[in-house]
Amino acid sequence: MKVRQDKLWKSLIEELGEDFLEFHFPDHFHELDLTKGIEFLETELRTIKPDSHSSDRIADKLIKVYTTSGETKWFLIHVEIQGYDDPDFAKRMFQYFYRMLDQYDNGVTALVIYTNRNKAFQPSFYEYSMIGAKLRFEFNTFHLIDANPDSLRASGNAFAFALEIARRAMDIHPRDGSDQQVMTSKIEMLRHYLNQGLTIQKLRALYNFLNFISAFSDIDNLRIFEETFRRITNTQLPMGIEETIIEELKRHFKEEGLEQGLEQGLEQGLEQGRIQGREEGLLLGKEESLTSVILRAHHQGMDIAAIALIVDLQEEQVEEIIRKHD
Repeated sequence: MKVRQDKLWKSLIEELGEDFLEFHFPDHFHELDLTKGIEFLETELRTIKPDSHSSDRIADKLIKVYTTSGETKWFLIHVEIQGYDDPDFAKRMFQYFYRMLDQYDNGVTALVIYTNRNKAFQPSFYEYSMIGAKLRFEFNTFHLIDANPDSLRASGNAFAFALEIARRAMDIHPRDGSDQQVMTSKIEMLRHYLNQGLTIQKLRALYNFLNFISAFSDIDNLRIFEETFRRITNTQLPMGIEETIIEELKRHFKEEGLEQGLEQGLEQGLEQGRIQGREEGLLLGKEESLTSVILRAHHQGMDIAAIALIVDLQEEQVEEIIRKHD
């Protein structure tokens, strides 16, 4: 079971924004005025986005960051997470750049995080030449396949921890018995991050990324991992429980031809940390659908508190629905 890679990376960058900036721009991090916050310009990004012939693009972000001094009071960072070969990619990076420069007339930089395995396709510049007119646009790059996971861990940076998770996941190939390898790797990383003095918000972001980036093929192994998490942290409610419910929701609504409404509801809900888009995307005016979700989760062994949190009901309401239909 997997969630869409674009939402996974976008959420990660937003949740770990300061760590992201510190890791990828260490020489300029001291010049940033983070007291003014970090802005993620989703609407603005859509207005300047170049056309792409591929539907496989992973993720892109447009970040506005303020500076502490100098004539440039703020600047934009265009971030792309690129995981597949695209012969037009470097050109598209340049198109982003000149459109942002033209529209905002302010500082602009760009970063690409390559998550693909093909080292032959990881461009860092775009060149153009026509009858004496020439240009070369260079952009920052980070190549996940070349990263040393131990070095990422040693940095102590929370976003580097996420990159470590993604890098180690590249070494796990789907095959018989791979779930045990996934389990061992996840638990080892989880134990390490829990001992790093990170905030709850950062731990939650890392936990969800860890849970989603390399999924178990067997749902039972997900439950074992959740139980292990509870034992390690002495908490009763696993933070990654949404994954199971979301997949069940998608399966159910796909059968009813309502998957698009579900996707909209999930996206709105996940951005707020829980599924608050229930009325817009999940129910769609059909209370029997909510009942089905609750029963499916109950039959999978989810506890009442977890189900109540996901469907946004009181525990007593969930228990009543189960008693009436089960």
